[in-house]
Amino acid sequence: MGNDRSIRCFLCRCHGEISRVIDLDEVARALKSHPGVRSLDVRNSLCLEEDMDVLASRVEDPDATGLVLGACSLYARGDRIRTALEEKGISPDTVEVVDIREGCSWIHHGQPREATTKAIDLLRMGVALQRHRENPDEVMVDPVREVFVLGAGPAGISAAASLVRLGVRVHLLDRAKSPGGLLNLVKRIAPEDVTSDEYLSQKQQTIFASNGGVSHYPGAKLISAHGSAGDFTISFSSGKTEHAIRVGAVIVATGAKILMPDGLYRHGNLEGVLTGIELERRFKAGQLEGNRVVFIQCVGVRDRKRPYCSAICCIVSLKQACQVLDVDPQAEVFVLHRDIMCPGSVLEKYYRDAMARGVRFLRYEQDRPPVVLGDENVDSVEVYDALTSEMRRIKADLVVLSTPLAPHDDAGRIAELFGLNRDEHGFYEVRTLMHPLETKREGVFVCGSARWPVLGRSAVLQGEAAAMKAYELISRGTLAASRLSTYRERKFSLARVDHEACTGCGNCVAVCPYDACSLEKKEGALKSTVNLIRCSGCGSCVSVCPNGSIQLPGHSAMAIGEMLKAVCEQGS
Repeated sequence: MGNDRSIRCFLCRCHGEISRVIDLDEVARALKSHPGVRSLDVRNSLCLEEDMDVLASRVEDPDATGLVLGACSLYARGDRIRTALEEKGISPDTVEVVDIREGCSWIHHGQPREATTKAIDLLRMGVALQRHRENPDEVMVDPVREVFVLGAGPAGISAAASLVRLGVRVHLLDRAKSPGGLLNLVKRIAPEDVTSDEYLSQKQQTIFASNGGVSHYPGAKLISAHGSAGDFTISFSSGKTEHAIRVGAVIVATGAKILMPDGLYRHGNLEGVLTGIELERRFKAGQLEGNRVVFIQCVGVRDRKRPYCSAICCIVSLKQACQVLDVDPQAEVFVLHRDIMCPGSVLEKYYRDAMARGVRFLRYEQDRPPVVLGDENVDSVEVYDALTSEMRRIKADLVVLSTPLAPHDDAGRIAELFGLNRDEHGFYEVRTLMHPLETKREGVFVCGSARWPVLGRSAVLQGEAAAMKAYELISRGTLAASRLSTYRERKFSLARVDHEACTGCGNCVAVCPYDACSLEKKEGALKSTVNLIRCSGCGSCVSVCPNGSIQLPGHSAMAIGEMLKAVCEQGS
C-alpha cells in the first residue's frame, strides 16, 4: 500500500464520554483538510451492531481504502470493533483505531483545549500510518486437537481430567511410575484435611475411565520437542519404547522437588532429626515415636542462596503439628519460625486452630538460628527467643526440618526444549500477573509448583485453568498467526525480512525474546528468517538491524516517519 491510499474517518462521541471534553467539530475540520482523507463522519457510537453495518457499507474496496476510527482504546472496545468488521469482510490491517477516549477525553477531562489538540495529532498520525502501512505476511495454522501434559501431579492430572471431559485427547507424561506427584508421599492434605487418596481418586478415575481419551506414559523421559503453537512434535521414551506425537498445545506441570537439608541442623548425623517428608512416611506407616516434637521453619531457604519464601512450608508444618496431636493429645509441639505465612482467611483460621490445640510458636532471628543438641539421639533444641530476648532450651524427641520446594534438576533442559525462560530461582517464568499461566512461547502453558511452590488446591485450580487455555487454543479451528496473541485480539504486527538486503549478521536472532528469528541458508548465504507463529511483533529485531532489512510492515520505519512528520508539520 502506498501514499495514494484514501482514508475514511469515523469519530465516536461515545454518547458524550468523548464529545463532552473534545471538540469533535474542530477535530473534523482539521482532518477534512488532510489530502488523504476522503470522507469523515461523526457518530454517537461505533461499537454497536448497527454501527458495524454502517462502517462496512462505507468501505467499497477494502483492499484500497483504509479506515481510521477515533474511538476508545484497543483494550476497551477497539479490538472488538476490528473483529466485528473483519466478520463483515474488512481486513483488520485496513482499520486503525485511535484512542481518543481513555487517552484524551478521560485523562485530560479538565483540559478540553489540550485534549482536542492531542486528539487531532493522534488522528493525523493514524491517517499517515494507514496511508503508508503495508499489509503484513500471514500464515495459517490448523491446530492439532490433542494436548501434551508433562507431569502427573495434582496440576497435571487436573489438567488432563478437565481436557478429557471436553472431548480432547491427552498425552500424559510423568517421570514417576504412578500419578499423584508429591501427594503420594503424604498422608493427609492441608488445609482440606483429607487423605491424599481421597484427594486424587476422583481425577484419577476420570483419567483412567476415559476410554482412551488419556494416554498415560509412566516412567517417561523427554527426548525432543519442536514446533509452535497449534502443531508441536514431541518425542519421548516410556519404558523401552520411544514415541513421537503431534499436539496443538503443551502444559508443563512438572512440579518441584523437596530440598534436602544437606547436614543442616545435624540432619543425617543425629537420630531423630527428620525432614517433613520423612515425618510423613512415619505418619503413613503409623510409626510416630516420641511426644516432644520441635519443628524448625525456613531451613535452607530465605537466605543468600535461596532468598525466596517457599510459601507452603508453614501450612505443611501446621498440618503435621496437628497430626502429632491427633496421635497423642498430650504431646508437646513447638514451631520455631522466623515468620508464619498463612495468607487468606482459610489459612489464618488453620493457624489459629493449631494455636488453640496447644501448638506453641516461638520466633527466632535469622542470624541466631536454633541449635540442635544431643550425642547420638536428639536431646533438645536451644534457641534465642526473639520476643522475650531470652535463650531457651526445649526438650525434644524429634526435630522436624521444614525445607522448601525447589526446581527439579532437569528444569533447565525442559526449559530449553520448549523455549521457556526461568526466573532467578530456577522456576519457569510466566508472562505477567494478568497472564499467570502463559509463557513467552505461544501454546505452552505452565501450572502448579513448576512455576512457583503452591498447595495442592492451588495446583488443581491452576491445572484446570491451564486446560481451559489449551482448549481455547486448539478448539478455534484454522487460525491466522496474527491471532495467536496473549494480550490482544491480534498481534501488533509480524516481522518481515528483505532477503536481498539482509547480511545475515544475526543481531535479530540474538535479541528476539520469543525465539522467532533464525539464520537459514538461502542461495548460499545466511539470511534471517522469521517464524510468524512465534513472532509477537515486539520490534526488537527492527531496533538492532543495521540496514533496515527487517521491518514490521504495519509499522515500518517509513510509516512511523510519516506519522511524526504529520504532527511536526502541523505544529509548525
